[in-house]
Amino acid sequence: MAQANGYTPQQSSDLYLTDGTINDWLWGDQRIVNFTYEMYPSSFWGGGFYPPSSVIDRETARNREAVLRLLDYADCPYRIIGEEDSYCG
Repeated sequence: MAQANGYTPQQSSDLYLTDGTINDWLWGDQRIVNFTYEMYPSSFWGGGFYPPSSVIDRETARNREAVLRLLDYADCPYRIIGEEDSYCG
């Protein structure tokens, strides 16, 4: 996905304090693999996570291919690493 949108894949806890997020609950309680696309701006200090309407079309288009790739693997995310036989019976 990062190849499609140019993002750097990172674990949120490596960026800032994030305990008890929806991502934690989805994996810890429901075993759901999940991703967060933080699109614009690049940080809270750069204006928060509320983009002006002028950038929404650009940022949505930038992530279209990445989201389509994610959907291709939604039935078995482990297929990305070749482990579908182990996890997606």
